[in-house]
Amino acid sequence: MTSLRRMLTLGLAGGIFATTVISGWFSYREGLAEANELFDAKLAHSARVLQALLDRRLVEDMPDGIGEPLVVEVWKAGPEHLAEPDADEGLAFVQGHVYETELAFQVWDSQGHLRAHSEDGLLQPLAPLQPGFSRQTHHGERWRVFAVYSDSGLWYLVGEDNRIRKSLAKQVAWGIVIPPLLTLPAMIALVWLLLAWGMRDVRGLVKQINARAGGRLDPIVVGRTPREVAVIIGSVNALLGRLRSALERERRFTGDAAHELRTPITALRIHLDNLRFAEDAADRQHAIESLEQALQRLSRLIEQLLALSRLEPGETLPNRAVLPVAPCVARVLDEPAIVELALPVDLQARLGSDELFVLADVTSLELLVRNLLDNALRYTPSGGRVRLTVNRDDDQMLLEIEDSGPGIPVEAREKVFERFHRELGTERDGSGLGLSIVRRLVRILDARIQLDDSPELGGLRVRVWLPLVAADTATDSAADSTDDRAVGT
Repeated sequence: MTSLRRMLTLGLAGGIFATTVISGWFSYREGLAEANELFDAKLAHSARVLQALLDRRLVEDMPDGIGEPLVVEVWKAGPEHLAEPDADEGLAFVQGHVYETELAFQVWDSQGHLRAHSEDGLLQPLAPLQPGFSRQTHHGERWRVFAVYSDSGLWYLVGEDNRIRKSLAKQVAWGIVIPPLLTLPAMIALVWLLLAWGMRDVRGLVKQINARAGGRLDPIVVGRTPREVAVIIGSVNALLGRLRSALERERRFTGDAAHELRTPITALRIHLDNLRFAEDAADRQHAIESLEQALQRLSRLIEQLLALSRLEPGETLPNRAVLPVAPCVARVLDEPAIVELALPVDLQARLGSDELFVLADVTSLELLVRNLLDNALRYTPSGGRVRLTVNRDDDQMLLEIEDSGPGIPVEAREKVFERFHRELGTERDGSGLGLSIVRRLVRILDARIQLDDSPELGGLRVRVWLPLVAADTATDSAADSTDDRAVGT
């Protein structure tokens, strides 16, 4: 496994080394160009100074050019000067400069006679007798030469070994390259330590995750962390949140299934009893058909519960269609379990004369009505009244279920939607899941729910509003939905 710290350290060190070498190369090239400009100017200046000093003397002393050429002595740097440069002046000493030995000059007349030259200088012309700069080769070394012609007919040539220029450019380049290379080990060590210090949060994160119990899915909380580590922690917390939601959906499905399957299982028992005690073949056939329909209804309910359990917040159920409300409510009213719960009370249903259509899922709409009606019937005392009404309220369908039971205190009306919540003092059996499922269904169906006191019956009144859709868009969907539920009656 690759170490991030080692990879970053080696990569940074390699990058510094490469950029230093490249920088040194460009510095050498730039330094050589600048040195050429500077030394060319010095060559031209030296040639003109030499002309000013020697021109008159050479013309007067050697008018015809016959005689020994004038030799000008120059200071020669010894090995001791090259070995021990001056601490402050470098290669410059009291006697002169080391680079003086790399300079040479000559004076020629028009007839090709050498009139003067520097000591140890060449006796052949440094360059062709042409004005300006040129590059020449002498004894295998490259020279830069400047020639100027005086009015007296003399040529002044000043040359310089190219090694001076290259040496200066190399010194500039090494001056740029050497310091970073010398400090590179220290920089690598510093980067290594900084990375170790920066990765401490990652190590702390690893320890915290390893120390967690298997079922602990709360977000990881770490103090001040670098931005890069914070991104990792955020992603891990998002994953934990998804796992937590998945486990919550599993628990919710288990509870919802236990709550919702009571009604169809009760219906199955009733149909089985009817089949067992049927007196003739017609009654048995009717009981068998009712049993098959109840089984199909149970299958669809389980599928719907599975779909509900998989829904994330903000999602909607698939297979939504335009449905007529009255048939769905009527089927719930005809369910054996609802009929059995309604035996000790006076259940009134007013479905209205208008045919109302909503955009919903059949099973979800029936689950909503069944849970609200089941809740009202269970908490209404024997001999009490329960009333279900379906009406139009402007552009919405209004479902009202009222009862004469004990009702719910105002301060507890929000809590009853919580899972497994039951009011203290209630003597009815239940799981506390019915209204929790109702709230989820209300959100899924884009509906609105309100709990208050029934002004006529005195108990609880539940009102649910669902947006209406136009009847002319509902013909096909309504027919499909009615046909689909006909086998579940």
